[in-house]
Amino acid sequence: MSSRLGEILIVTEELAGLNRSGGIGACALGQSLHLRSLGYQVDVLITDLDCSQATQREQLRNFSSFTVRFLRDLVDADDVVSQPVDAISKSYCVYRYIKSQNYHVVHFNDWLGSGFYTAMARRQGLISSVIVTHLHGSSEWVRRHNKNLPRLEEFETEAIEKSQIENSDLVISPSEYLLDWYTASGIRLPKSRVCNWLLPQWFNDGFDGEQPLSCAPVAPGSIDTLIFFGRHERRKGFELFLSAAAVFPKSFQPNLVFLGRFDRLNQEFSGSAALRKLSGYGGEIDFVNDLHQQDALRFIRKAKSALCVMPSVVENSPCVVGECFTIGTPFIATNVGGIAELIAPDSRKACLPEAEPKALAEAIQRAAVLGIDRLESTLVPRRIKEAWAEIHAALQQNAEEMVEVDSSRPLVSVCITHYERPNFLRLALQQLEAQSYDNVEIVIVDDGSRTKESHEELDIIERTNFRFPVKILREPNKYLGAARNTAARHAKGDYLLFHDDDNVAEKQEIEVFVKAALSSGADVLTCQAFVFRADDARGPFVHDIVGQERRSIEFYPIGIGGIFSYFRNRFGDANALIKRSVFAKLGGFTELRGVGFEDWELFLRAHLMGYKLGIVPEPLFHYRVSSGGMLATGDTAQNFQRIFEAVDGVKSTADGDIIRYAISGDLSEQITNLTCHNLSKERAADHHRRLMSVDPNSSEAREILAELAVKLGRTRDAINISVGRQREELVRQASQGKLKPRLHRQELQHETIRTGDRGQCYILRGWLVDRCGHPRNPKAMLFGHEYFKPLLVERYERPDVQRALGLDDSTNLGVKALLQRERSELLLDKITFARSAKIAMPKSGHAKLLCGESQLKGHIDNMVACDAIRVPLPQDGSWEGEMEIVTGHGVDVAVKWNSKAIEFGSPQSYRKHFVIPCLDRRREAVDIFLPLGISVDVYFY
Repeated sequence: MSSRLGEILIVTEELAGLNRSGGIGACALGQSLHLRSLGYQVDVLITDLDCSQATQREQLRNFSSFTVRFLRDLVDADDVVSQPVDAISKSYCVYRYIKSQNYHVVHFNDWLGSGFYTAMARRQGLISSVIVTHLHGSSEWVRRHNKNLPRLEEFETEAIEKSQIENSDLVISPSEYLLDWYTASGIRLPKSRVCNWLLPQWFNDGFDGEQPLSCAPVAPGSIDTLIFFGRHERRKGFELFLSAAAVFPKSFQPNLVFLGRFDRLNQEFSGSAALRKLSGYGGEIDFVNDLHQQDALRFIRKAKSALCVMPSVVENSPCVVGECFTIGTPFIATNVGGIAELIAPDSRKACLPEAEPKALAEAIQRAAVLGIDRLESTLVPRRIKEAWAEIHAALQQNAEEMVEVDSSRPLVSVCITHYERPNFLRLALQQLEAQSYDNVEIVIVDDGSRTKESHEELDIIERTNFRFPVKILREPNKYLGAARNTAARHAKGDYLLFHDDDNVAEKQEIEVFVKAALSSGADVLTCQAFVFRADDARGPFVHDIVGQERRSIEFYPIGIGGIFSYFRNRFGDANALIKRSVFAKLGGFTELRGVGFEDWELFLRAHLMGYKLGIVPEPLFHYRVSSGGMLATGDTAQNFQRIFEAVDGVKSTADGDIIRYAISGDLSEQITNLTCHNLSKERAADHHRRLMSVDPNSSEAREILAELAVKLGRTRDAINISVGRQREELVRQASQGKLKPRLHRQELQHETIRTGDRGQCYILRGWLVDRCGHPRNPKAMLFGHEYFKPLLVERYERPDVQRALGLDDSTNLGVKALLQRERSELLLDKITFARSAKIAMPKSGHAKLLCGESQLKGHIDNMVACDAIRVPLPQDGSWEGEMEIVTGHGVDVAVKWNSKAIEFGSPQSYRKHFVIPCLDRRREAVDIFLPLGISVDVYFY
């Protein structure tokens, strides 16, 4: 079927104004509007399975110029496949629809690889649609820069994305940066072009796109709000923004609005992380996470005294920058990735600081205090529209261009293994004889059948004149690998097609296989298959009540390999076409008796040795599922041993992602445990921990976040965050004075303190265990001729010690201690009876730790002399509020705030909320332990 000129399909997970508000949805809408304005017939296929005609009926009224279709509805009408469950099955359902329509041009995005099977079919000459892939940033690109731990399914998705890109006719990127990143990642780019995305706002009535877009200037002192514009992801700079806001001076603390969806960072809910890290922040904090793209832009446009901040740590060509230019809103971004390509050189210095907290904080303050001149972009909408028009005009001129197909008809040797299934063998030969391809030979290897029925069937075959030459080889039972190798040794074809006796071929199987192999240059091709479960000679040809054959596709192999191939077989079934020369170089199948996975092993070796693998997305045969098959009843451990040995034999190089996957479970657990442990020390710890376990963008999460803000004394923030009845109740309580606001802007006391040069204490870090590897705490320390008594000991994880000592657990192996100098005579009577362990430490000789036993192992990594400074509390100790110690030196801090409570603070800034009874004279001051020669600022609110 030839493609239909002028008919274009855009395949996308999201469409702005319909289901989501991300950059992909905005670009898909802009592209659709532009193509319709050029006169093309445009369909948009939405692959989001939560969307259907019924669920989006109201929103569809806004899209009258083009047709919107939903994958969910199309699959409901397809009797062969079920609703997809992952990116791979979704991609296959997309292919089935495109094959039935045969559009002239199909646009895909790289993310999620929805064009994988379609692009593969295009390379194989099976469809005529021109395939265009837009580069927004693949799943691997996102995962690596968000530092997410991978799952096996994600490796599979990343593989089909890469394959789709390589098999496309044209790849379009909005930045040179992303093309360079893909090339450096080993992806073989086809024909590629840089062209900026089309934004939907450029097609509004009255929009003037003749000149470069620009942002309005910022008047000095006019900014009172910062809008973080983006999802709460690491790569979007969420943490970077929090770190920058945390170092704003007290004189500059504008309101903060986080405009984007919540997420998790090291398993911590992003909203609670913001409230925690900015607990002493003077401005209001609000979160807006439920706006679609157009509503988000309207929100920004109304914020007249706001500055948008998009502090990405890595970025392609963010739509948010183009959108700010489009509506004229000033912004600060970062000088990373392809962002600079969107901004005129003379404007870059004002709005593109380096992606680190201090530089970002300084750029924001400079813009707010001193103002910003008009920012100019490199975006000229009229020229960008013209560039896209030229691209599609060129695609129209090549409408009938197909992948060049080799017209030769190479000999194909069909290698059939048989064992005790004469009825299935008879059906298999019947379907092979009906093939549409004529240059075929058939080699049957009987793997030691013993029954009379099997021998009689083989005798009949030998006496029968078939359309193709048929050779029968009989040998003792050696199992599948050996039988297939025997068939291959006697084959004469350029290609081998392995075919079990219970496989039933479609009539065009060999013809399609050969066409796909010659067109794509593949060395190994698997294919899709129909599934049947019959145990009799009727095989798959069972009819339903209306006389139609029941056909079902239930598995979705992808033919290609990747890291996931070490763990499970996604290549496909042994019913595969392989170049005979390549099969010989691979050494054939390994001949292990009673052990499965021989096809997986062969494909894996081919992948590791660099041969070109692929899959024909057409179902070319029927695969029989049997509950009594070898894989269902065999030795799983032995089967996998085959895979281990295959990898050992190839000596493949370790990949960093293999290590990431191997430790992902343990590392995820460690991260979760550490985050829980750290949050347990925070105010309202229960709320922090509850937010770790709920859907970040659910109404439940927002309700708990509002409760957390109340607990933290951020009444105004709590009202901003809350919705519905919760907001009404908070407003009522606040109006009645039942919610006590924080005194952020009423600084009660500020002191700058500095330690002297005589240390009365030490803070030491190291590790200490007994002979069994159990953690031990020091009871005292002898250093030189002086004795020190621990005031505070804290344990922490030391995985390096765990590995070095071969212990089962790293928990509590590390020790951090605050030790205070004591007069020697106070300890003399105790020292006489104590056992001591001599523990080494760097550059300082040795210290003796008195622990009650001598067989200890340990090391003092560092030991810092400290002094204790007493700081009086405000209001004669009758005060309740928060103390903040700002060190600016990244040093350890310890605080003693009553006769018993001593605790360590963070290395950068220590905050403590005090609840102190009125007139409790014992708590009129706090003792702050600091390294010698350090000055810090202490604030009380």
